[in-house]
Amino acid sequence: MIQAPLSFRKLREDLPLTRRLAYFQTGSYGPTPDSVLKVVAETMAFQSRHGSASPRVTGVLMDQEHRVRQQLAEFLGVRPEHLAWTSNTSQAMQRVLRSVDWRAGDEIVVSSAEHVSTQDACRALERHRGVVIRTFPAEAGDDALLSGLEAALRGRARLVCLSDVSTLDGRKLPAREAARLARSRGVPLMLDGAQAVGQFPVEIPALDCDYYIASGHKWLLGPLGVGFLWVSPDRLDRFRPDFIPDASTWLKPGDPRPPVTAALRTELGTHNYALRIGLGRALEIMEALGPGRIERYVQDLVQLLFHELEDRPGIRIVTPAGPGLASGLVALELKDLTEIELRNLIEDLLKRGIVVKYQPERPALRVSVAAFNTQEEIRRLVDALDTLT
Repeated sequence: MIQAPLSFRKLREDLPLTRRLAYFQTGSYGPTPDSVLKVVAETMAFQSRHGSASPRVTGVLMDQEHRVRQQLAEFLGVRPEHLAWTSNTSQAMQRVLRSVDWRAGDEIVVSSAEHVSTQDACRALERHRGVVIRTFPAEAGDDALLSGLEAALRGRARLVCLSDVSTLDGRKLPAREAARLARSRGVPLMLDGAQAVGQFPVEIPALDCDYYIASGHKWLLGPLGVGFLWVSPDRLDRFRPDFIPDASTWLKPGDPRPPVTAALRTELGTHNYALRIGLGRALEIMEALGPGRIERYVQDLVQLLFHELEDRPGIRIVTPAGPGLASGLVALELKDLTEIELRNLIEDLLKRGIVVKYQPERPALRVSVAAFNTQEEIRRLVDALDTLT
């Protein structure tokens, strides 16, 4: 157990990457702390040395995994039986889509700010099942988003897909209001929390959604290959994304049937215990830092970035700066640069040890400001933009 409160300086010490890079790409892949990697390696070594199929080894690993599931549930304010492991957010999203018995003419309602994997999945439903895609605008503000959603719910909507935080510009979207609007129309809503969990406190029950999906490898700083799906209690009985019976063939007559859980309906076959147990260590780090404290620290860095860039000619800050709107994701448009020049700029920044993302939708630079970043790194980025543009 990590002693709380943990300092942000100690977090940097656990991330050797920070000694050579100003890393602003957590919105894609968060760096994994050495202490997390150590847990993953030790768990895999334990399996290998003592035999993964040994009942003793399996029992130890199952107990550890169960504790991490409980830990994640407490972190999100939910019950562990409503959480299922996945490999990432995209896989979790697919599980939700597969749980709907889609018919030709059914409608899937999607915001214009959704991740490309969600958009691609919707197009596949359109092509293979005759599902109609209804897109509502997310860029013009909360009122326009909610009005657009309300209009899109007037047809044969079967599911609403919305991000908790926009992957395009980092704006916090009105998730709770959207969920309640969808619920009032009897339509389930799936929230994509890939850019939310680990950035700030997330209490899923307060969001009033039906499904919540996210990854461990972004803002939680967990190992690659672990994500999760939460299913609301009132949706669980109907949630059947795969051909999995509630009772195993090996269940003997008279044995009690296992309780229905999200895991029972979702988790298939052999999986990597080490990654899930490693995520437990990452969650310990998040808890020791404190989600609210992380949010305040990152917001101070983001406001510094806004301040440093506000008078820079040719740079437009796409992300709204208003209270409660900005997150650690910041999108910057460089008005005088072509797409090729923008890509070249990102390469030039990398040569200077600064890592940012190219955002093709605008196009723009996307800067992810995380709990391990510093004021010095923010100024280093701004100075490099001054020199290179």
